[in-house]
Amino acid sequence: MKIQQNQLTSPRPARDYVQGQHAAAAPVAPSAVDDARKVSNKNFNSDSAIGLQKRVLIDNGIAVTTKICSGGQAQVFRGFNCTNGSPLAVKIVPKTRPNLDEFRRAVLVKNVTREKEILQRIHHPNSLDFVGFIEDDENWYLVTEYLAGLDLFEEACKRSFPEKEILLIAKQIFEVLAYLHANGIAHRDVKLENVVLTKQKGSSDVKLIDYGLAFCEQFDKSTTCEDFPGTSKYKAPELVVRQPYRPQPVDVWSMGVMMFVLCCGEFPFDGKDPDAIYRNIVRKEPSFTHEFWMRISHETAHLISLLLTKDANTRPTAVDALEMLDGILNERVQVPATPRSRKTGFLSKLSGKLSVKIK
Repeated sequence: MKIQQNQLTSPRPARDYVQGQHAAAAPVAPSAVDDARKVSNKNFNSDSAIGLQKRVLIDNGIAVTTKICSGGQAQVFRGFNCTNGSPLAVKIVPKTRPNLDEFRRAVLVKNVTREKEILQRIHHPNSLDFVGFIEDDENWYLVTEYLAGLDLFEEACKRSFPEKEILLIAKQIFEVLAYLHANGIAHRDVKLENVVLTKQKGSSDVKLIDYGLAFCEQFDKSTTCEDFPGTSKYKAPELVVRQPYRPQPVDVWSMGVMMFVLCCGEFPFDGKDPDAIYRNIVRKEPSFTHEFWMRISHETAHLISLLLTKDANTRPTAVDALEMLDGILNERVQVPATPRSRKTGFLSKLSGKLSVKIK
């Protein structure tokens, strides 16, 4: 179903990586490199967009042009390789800002370092490609490939997705998640806005982007998390109750939410505010009674219900999901007959904790 943007989603946050309605960049003329050398790096900390004719040289032939978007801690610029003109995306994180005390600065340094190390480790066709990391006295610069396609949210606002395309998209995302999880990495912010269709005209080739909230066992020296990031409607129950958790099952839950939305155009757990959303995540089961589920096979709907298992310990892994998707796509259905969430008392346990954690 095509998503009605004004009905289903709150205002979209600024994103950390370049995507959206931007055509692929043409090679840059040699004169642009000379222009780049004339502009100060201080422009990066300005809120005003850098003009198309002002190209700022960062380091060794990497330059930026226009600002694409801003987030809470960073700005993202469109850039290019001065040698061959290939388009790039440059995430710029200022080292100083108002009210940045010693503790917050330490957290910022750790987050930037973690994101850099994670991007350096990842080599997968369905993940954003890392180009390089640059640091000067004022900023950190994370340089990645430039993705010219629409993200899934933007695409879903324009058209409906047939079931097979949803399954093919999910398969590619689960492939990169299985790769990440096997290497001790969890994304922790899987959502429509963080999956980009890399080709236009109905292609299902996708890439997972934005590792700003990702977790890495080797970097964090742990296999569990005690922070609770993410987007409210995609958060797993274990995040809502704010107890230590394994991060990999969180990605699987978010995939269940994303597939649910692509199938019927609605979120499985919604509400007028975050507290209402969180109560529904913990207490309610997803409903498959919407008329749009009539066009979705029982096997796909059942797979989604398994991904939305409340108990993280019995939720399928990314590898499990890949096997089930392969069975559905090849008409060799291997989805368990009963959602495993029904076999536990996890829902009642979480509901008991809810009054303490959520008003």
